[in-house]
Amino acid sequence: MKYQIQNNKLEIKVEGEKAFGEDRVLFQEDDNLIARTDWQKQGYTLLPLFEQPAFDAFILGLQQVLIKVMQETGLEVADKSDLTQYHRLLEQHPDFHLKIVNRAKILDYSCFPIPVAELISRVEDEVKTPLTVLNPYNQEYIFSFRIVRPGRSDFNPLHRDAWHTELKGCLNLYIPVVGSNEHSSLCLIPSSHFWTEAEVERTQKGAIMNDNQYTVPGLTHTNKPLHLIRPNPTQNKVLLFTPYLIHGGAANLNPDTTRISVEIRFWRK
Repeated sequence: MKYQIQNNKLEIKVEGEKAFGEDRVLFQEDDNLIARTDWQKQGYTLLPLFEQPAFDAFILGLQQVLIKVMQETGLEVADKSDLTQYHRLLEQHPDFHLKIVNRAKILDYSCFPIPVAELISRVEDEVKTPLTVLNPYNQEYIFSFRIVRPGRSDFNPLHRDAWHTELKGCLNLYIPVVGSNEHSSLCLIPSSHFWTEAEVERTQKGAIMNDNQYTVPGLTHTNKPLHLIRPNPTQNKVLLFTPYLIHGGAANLNPDTTRISVEIRFWRK
């Protein structure tokens, strides 16, 4: 499948049993947490999170959480390692990558570097709706790191999170930790949350992309242009978006920099 991220043309192989959906818009059927915002039409915004010193300390705290995870897997890594060079740290220990990724995607908020209530409050102010990070479908209380090495297929296929029942009605937050820039940050298609399921062909179960198995179903075809953008939050900003947008496919096009981000989901409280 071919798609485009800004001026870059890419191609991925997405496999699995596939089908078009029904003539319905999932975003209009499920809980809409962005109904009170002025960015509902595009489906995303770049949100100033905290004042700069507090934001810098927050990002540093997230880096330390990940370094501790790496150390807990048995990898010898310094406390102040440069995580943009994660891919080089793993060159001599490639087997550790899967261990680190599997651990870092299910972290309890007890190890979050600030009280998570502070983060929830900031997002509540933006969407004008009471929120929780406790998943009401499975009672998970977790946040996740995403590690995308340069030149590797560490990213998800194009998808909607709402294709997972346990992710319906939520709201996504993308926090750049290191290496997130105009060549690597999360990609999305603005306003694609209004595309009908009849316009989208997808795998019926977790996609196989570039010979790697994913839990998320993957988009395989649409007659609409697959032109993605990288909103690329900088300074003290984060990307807040409805997961009903088509997103993913975020190849890291930096030549020698790993992109690490944190993903957080919110539901109505």
